[in-house]
Amino acid sequence: MKLLVNLSSLNHPLTGIGEYTLNLVREMLDDDQVQDIKGIRSSKYLDRHQISVLIAALEQGHQTDQPLTAYLKKMSRLKLIARIARKAINAYREISFRFYRNMLKNYIYWEPNYICLNHQGVCVPTVHDLSHLICPQFHPKARVKYLKAELPRTLARAKHVIVVSQYTKQSVMEHFDLVDQQITVVPPSVKSEYYPRSASECAQLKKRLGLPENFLLFVGTLEPRKNLQGLLLAYKLLSTELKNQYPLVLSGKKGWLLEEIEKILQPMLDSGEVIWLGYLNSKDLPALYSSATAFTYVSHFEGFGMPIAEAMACGTAVIASDNTAMKEASGGAVCTVSPHSVGSIAQGMRKILLDSEYRIECETKGLEISKNRSWKVSKQLLVNALSNLNNGAQI
Repeated sequence: MKLLVNLSSLNHPLTGIGEYTLNLVREMLDDDQVQDIKGIRSSKYLDRHQISVLIAALEQGHQTDQPLTAYLKKMSRLKLIARIARKAINAYREISFRFYRNMLKNYIYWEPNYICLNHQGVCVPTVHDLSHLICPQFHPKARVKYLKAELPRTLARAKHVIVVSQYTKQSVMEHFDLVDQQITVVPPSVKSEYYPRSASECAQLKKRLGLPENFLLFVGTLEPRKNLQGLLLAYKLLSTELKNQYPLVLSGKKGWLLEEIEKILQPMLDSGEVIWLGYLNSKDLPALYSSATAFTYVSHFEGFGMPIAEAMACGTAVIASDNTAMKEASGGAVCTVSPHSVGSIAQGMRKILLDSEYRIECETKGLEISKNRSWKVSKQLLVNALSNLNNGAQI
């Protein structure tokens, strides 16, 4: 088959959708079933070799935005002109896409990031979650409005739909006129680099980043859906002795709607009980996970929950929410808590930190589940779904 992929999410720093796209595309570059693969990114179309070069640059942590795209993204962060900038980005991509669409109409178009461009051939979008419908309060209003308007249109003309979890599949069927056979689950996985790192490697990382010997860890964007407010309030409930022994370390870039979170976070940063590392290169994450005493991920809502899987693969015990798709990501190998109860989160922290036998049990179970996960398996699920389509595409 011939495959066209929107690579607009492949920018540094990579988001979760960016990681999903990068890893699946990297695996498909060497797949014999993929006769040809082209990527669209900004105003350019990339061939197989150019996609490979782009992926290598991103994995090295290099900035890869085209000048105009970078400028528009910078402008979109300014509230007064955010709407104009966002429309300019979408129009820019759509115009570029139209120029080549007749030439590429026999290609199956896989859109990894929800909304399909105007392709004349077979379209297959990936829906990561429906949080904009289920919990819109956690997103900027403009994003919710955009997805509410555009996602139904995309799904109406999609030949097939990819989702990242059984939970998301059920949500899509409940909210849209789709049946089981029209949807394929292609879950995220973890790279082979995610495995328990040696004590010496962990010691080097902790020295370089100024981290304590023991700590609780959170990795993810700082935004309301991740329930940072609940995590911080729960951590405040721990005894002074526990907090001194296990500071809370946050790793991730700042997101949106942070006013309430920052009111709680700033005094805790000032006191030293919480450490914020900012965004780290993905190369550092396996050693960071491995260095942590436990990983906390008490999000209100997830389409999957990739950091849970990453921490488990590194042999770290996990405290995670008991709702949405996080149950699938954890596979029953974590300490589950209610994200709606600060007391429940605090109790989960105490259990993991104070009960070493239980913590080791979680670590062991997590490693066992991780053995069955790989991007090659996920890639094959995607390739099989795309190969089964035949509606004018060359398959």
